[in-house]
Amino acid sequence: MYEFSTNKQKNQISRICTITVYNPDKKQCNEDFLHTADMSFIDTNKLKDFSIRWCAVSNNLLQDFCNFGDTLYIKIGDELIDGKWVVHDRMNKRFTNYVDLLSDKKFNKRINKRKSIEIYNLSRYE
Repeated sequence: MYEFSTNKQKNQISRICTITVYNPDKKQCNEDFLHTADMSFIDTNKLKDFSIRWCAVSNNLLQDFCNFGDTLYIKIGDELIDGKWVVHDRMNKRFTNYVDLLSDKKFNKRINKRKSIEIYNLSRYE
């Protein structure tokens, strides 16, 4: 298990966020819904069997907490969700301190909106 210490410096490794779920479809994304903001292709077969664990983050997190390709550690008490998620996408600018987990629609029922979850940027942890 990971042990972390939080600090308030610019290079902090943890942040309190709201966790939500999104699906690759036109209603929730742009017209090119099978490509993330960093232009990674979403293989829907891999998404269905949970072999990709990607997420989108709010713009403020991309500005001062993480980058595309960084690995975030999320623990909410659900074995299917807990673990490492890689940042590949960006959320709409109206969101602040949000992490949106990319999932198949069948996964939506596992998680609604979870507030005040501490996430860790493993890419900054040394």
